[in-house]
Amino acid sequence: MRRIFREPLVHFLLLGGLIFFTATYFNNKKRIAEQTIVISNEKIGNIVRLYQVQTGNFPTKTQLDAMIEDYIKEEVYYRESVKTGLDKEDEIIRRRLSQKMEFLQSDLSVVPPPAKKQLQDFYLSHLSQFRDSSTVSFTHIFFSSDKTGVANAQERARQVRKTLEENHSQRDPAMGDPFSLQYDFADINKLDVIQLFGNKPMKDSLFESPLKKWIGPVESGYGWHLLFILERKKSIIPSFESVLEKVKENYTATEKDSLNKTSFEKMKNKYIIQRDYLNY
Repeated sequence: MRRIFREPLVHFLLLGGLIFFTATYFNNKKRIAEQTIVISNEKIGNIVRLYQVQTGNFPTKTQLDAMIEDYIKEEVYYRESVKTGLDKEDEIIRRRLSQKMEFLQSDLSVVPPPAKKQLQDFYLSHLSQFRDSSTVSFTHIFFSSDKTGVANAQERARQVRKTLEENHSQRDPAMGDPFSLQYDFADINKLDVIQLFGNKPMKDSLFESPLKKWIGPVESGYGWHLLFILERKKSIIPSFESVLEKVKENYTATEKDSLNKTSFEKMKNKYIIQRDYLNY
C-alpha cells in the first residue's frame, strides 16, 4: 500500500482530484451566491427611506411587502438580462451607467469655502453673470387676424391708433379684440416677452420704440398689437454685496465644474484613445 502511495501517478491523481473538488466547491458556492437574492435590513431601510422621501410618509406593512416583491422582480429580471448579455452594446444602459459615474464623481468634488477676496475677484471677472436684464412696462390693444385676415386687422389697428392719439388716451384695450392674456405688463424682460408673445417683431419694438406714444400695428405670435410703452429700465450690474449669495453659488459651481473636468482627465489618462476616424 505504501508503495502505491509513493507512485507519481497516484500523486498526480490525488492532486488532480483535490483541484477538481476544490474548483467544484467554489463553483457551486459562486452559483449559489448568484442564485441568492438577499433582502437585508439595510435594503429594507433603503426602500423605506426612498418611499418616505417620495411621499413624506412611512409605508404600511402591505405597501412594504409589495415594494419588496417589486425589488425581487426587478433583481431577477436584471440578473437574467446580464446572463443573456442584454447589457452588452446597449446604448441606453451605456448612457445610464456613464451618467451615474459622472454624478458619483461630481459628488466627490468638494469645493473649499471661498474667502471674500476670492469671491470679489470672481465677481469682477464674471460681471456679465450678474447683470440684470433690461425690462419694459407697457399696455397693448390686440387685433386678431384669424377671421378677417392680416390686412383687415392692420387697418383696424391703424384706425384705432388714430382715435387714441386724437383723444390722448394711454389705455383702452376694449377698442380691440379679446385677448387670452392680460393687457398690462410691468417690468418684464425680453425673454419673458418671447415666451409670452413669441419670437416676433413685437419683442424688438418694445425695447427700441419711443416711450409714451402709441406704436403699431406690431406683430406677435397671436396677431397684431398697438403698444403704449410706459417705462423701460436698462440693465445694470448690481453691487458685489447685493449679489453676494449669487456670487458664492456661481463661484462654487464654476470651481466644481473645474474639479470635475480635472478628475475626468485623470480617469481618461488611464486609457489609450485610438482615433481611427482621423485616418478616414
